Amino acid sequence: MLYFTNCSIDGVTTDAIGIFKSETKDTYLKISPKENTYGITLDEGISINRLEKGCLIFNLDVDIGYRVAVIDNLSKSGEEARYWKGQFLGVRELGTDDSITKQYMSLVTRVIDDSFPNGSAEHRIKTQLKAMSYFDSNVSFDDEQFTRDVLSEWPTASEEYNERKRRIQDKEGISLPEKFTISRKEVERVKRSVRRTIQLDDSFELVIKAGAAEVFTNLKREFDEEKGMFYYKVYFTSER
Repeated sequence: MLYFTNCSIDGVTTDAIGIFKSETKDTYLKISPKENTYGITLDEGISINRLEKGCLIFNLDVDIGYRVAVIDNLSKSGEEARYWKGQFLGVRELGTDDSITKQYMSLVTRVIDDSFPNGSAEHRIKTQLKAMSYFDSNVSFDDEQFTRDVLSEWPTASEEYNERKRRIQDKEGISLPEKFTISRKEVERVKRSVRRTIQLDDSFELVIKAGAAEVFTNLKREFDEEKGMFYYKVYFTSER
């Protein structure tokens, strides 16, 4: 643990307490003054470049539990990450437009990925693109409108979306707002991570780079009765 002074956050200068965890120690040179010369010894310490977990607790927002900044470079599983943030630190994200947009978009992408079984990749990608288009083209989010415009065609996805949202609120003790201002920064970040690949057996792979409108009109999945196989029909104007 460390104590810091003169920390700047959101234009405010304050003090902070740092909690850091690392299982790995590095060897470094320790230089100490000795009369008219210097002594050099080897010592071990924690390198900030290899920090595994860390938390800065700022002396702000005292009435609601302090403002914190958390880093977790080690936890690869969701369970480990939840332990560090939830059980050990006991923190949760601030209800800012950035964090709320991130929560909703993460929820939506997971629900859509899980709601379409094998053989429904076309519908999965089209629904993901429709969801991204909603966040991309609207200034504010309306839960009722989103469910109607994006998920109503797929009852399974709509039901799973509402159920997971309820579980998140119950588990984390929070209330996700029905309406909020969409964060453009988070939209761009999540859009880059959306899965847009259709794997066809072990030989072919379709990578979709187009927007929602183009995919709906230029990509068709059909079945060949004679061959007993599915195929995709793709419309395009040029190739290279």
